[in-house]
Amino acid sequence: MFRAEEVIGGRFQIYQETKTFPMVFLVCYDSETKEMVLLRSISDKYMGSSDAKKRFIRFAEGWLALGAHKNIVSARSVVHIKGKPYLLTDYTPRLCTISEYILPEVVWQRLPITKALRIALDICNGMEWVSHTARSSGQAFPYGNLCDRSILITDDEVAKMTDFGLVQLLRDLGVKMRTFALLTKDGAWGVPEYMSPEQWLGKGDIDVRSDIYSFGCLLYLLLTGRRPFSRDTIDKCRGAHLTLTPPNPRHLNPDVPEELASAVLKCLEKRPQDRYEGFKCLREDLVKVFETISGESVPEETAEEVTAWEMATKAHGLVLFEKYGEANEWCDKALALSPTCCRAWEVKAELRSEMGDKQEALVCLDKALESKARVGSLLCSKGLIFMEINDFKNALGCFERVIVTEPENVNAKIGKCLCLNGLGEFEKTIEWGKQLIENTHLNLFELFMIWRALGEAYWKMGNREEAIRCYDRAFDCWPLDPGPLVEKGFLLAEVGRHEEALECFATATNRAAKHAIAWLGKGLVSAYLNKLEDAVEAFEKALECNPKLAEQWAREAQEKMDSQSFALWQARAKALQSAGKSEEASVCIEKGLELNPWDAELWKLRARTYRGSDSKQVSSITIKRQN
Repeated sequence: MFRAEEVIGGRFQIYQETKTFPMVFLVCYDSETKEMVLLRSISDKYMGSSDAKKRFIRFAEGWLALGAHKNIVSARSVVHIKGKPYLLTDYTPRLCTISEYILPEVVWQRLPITKALRIALDICNGMEWVSHTARSSGQAFPYGNLCDRSILITDDEVAKMTDFGLVQLLRDLGVKMRTFALLTKDGAWGVPEYMSPEQWLGKGDIDVRSDIYSFGCLLYLLLTGRRPFSRDTIDKCRGAHLTLTPPNPRHLNPDVPEELASAVLKCLEKRPQDRYEGFKCLREDLVKVFETISGESVPEETAEEVTAWEMATKAHGLVLFEKYGEANEWCDKALALSPTCCRAWEVKAELRSEMGDKQEALVCLDKALESKARVGSLLCSKGLIFMEINDFKNALGCFERVIVTEPENVNAKIGKCLCLNGLGEFEKTIEWGKQLIENTHLNLFELFMIWRALGEAYWKMGNREEAIRCYDRAFDCWPLDPGPLVEKGFLLAEVGRHEEALECFATATNRAAKHAIAWLGKGLVSAYLNKLEDAVEAFEKALECNPKLAEQWAREAQEKMDSQSFALWQARAKALQSAGKSEEASVCIEKGLELNPWDAELWKLRARTYRGSDSKQVSSITIKRQN
């Protein structure tokens, strides 16, 4: 185990360590290159011997020989940390696998055919590069590893191939995994859902056409949401690959053009000689389909444009870890190389937004939109920034533009729902939200967002019981976010159901210990119920999560809010005093003594607080309260 922000190898500052059996990943800041990088290795259980380390280094050398390309995760070098080899690779933030991209929460999001083809063309580009580079360097081509888990999608929807040769390494190290076949009985190995017939048979003459077959399985998944040969056991999966022909993709998705369905089925032919000979000719057929159905040509990027994109991607990783100075440098380098680089302007917008300059972020997004690329995604980003500055009218305009041009864009539809709430158009919110739930394929998180918006709309309209039902539905869809529970808690407190409200806040704080508003709600209700110790504890936790609450409470104490309970100010004062916020505590004490001048506990607390404060400051506070 490594410590957070520990520096290893004299240059790598660790920001995140994750383990996905049997892999170990370290996200680090590289002080030499001023970028975020990823260190990869295998768990110690399989790396204890010198032979295992040699095998890992051979695996790393095979990946390193592939060089750098936009559509592969590039390897840089092998570094040794505490006697263990790690492969240093690019760090590309916010990646998801193809399965996560198209099957969120097990609800297939039907991709527009053009979007599926763009991803497929990225994979073809990567495979062409890998095949050519491997042959040129005399390295063994890493067959058998093309599957949904080895293709990553960036947040700007670029496909990148990864884990070259990993399956072979795991087999050689004796790793047993349910998701990999790794069969030794007849020499077969690979990922069952994507293994070609010749892989299953363990034939030694496997060539690029085996990966053409695996690619066909991937493209089938992109177009239909199903794997062509997925079965519940490895034996059944083997039999399907060897003997069965999958249904025509058009039977599962009628939007698939006939020529594209034919290309997929050609990839999936049982005999290698009946498939495409290589990825170049396959790509040519896919390009023809794309240009026919989109009416656009596939853009050819210059070397400068690719380099600028890569620089902007480095900047994005740095933004996520709040390395804003370094991120800005990479963005400026990218824009100096390619002034119209959409990705660089997009990342610069995110950088400015994170630094609090929302207006400059909007300017950067307008620059990105000039490229005419990913218009829907960029407009959604623009809409979100407008929402952050409470300009719901302009935000709504952004989302509605997207809905007109991209009717399938769920993010824009949800954004419209939130904007209608922000504009006070609660009846329209309810009408639009119900329409989305009834007529749109939504994953659980998207349903969570809509039910939560409906809960707010019903609450504002005075229909509290319906609002409670909506908050319950939202929480059922996405229990990871306690927000609906917190909102339900405040609603229940508003109608006098304090014990139920307290239960909501308690559940929320159990699920999210750093949720300041949940702790605040628990403190407020506990104070109302005269559960002073519980209120003090909750307010202390709220202050830990959000120290700015101290200033807010002090301001509220100086306002005419006599309807608030004495117990509230007593609990706040104790929590502030415990947190060392003497000035704010003294203001809350004075407020409490206004409501109950004879409370001995507050007088004792007043004495302790003032002993620890500057006497002139205390005097001025007391005079201010008396005035």
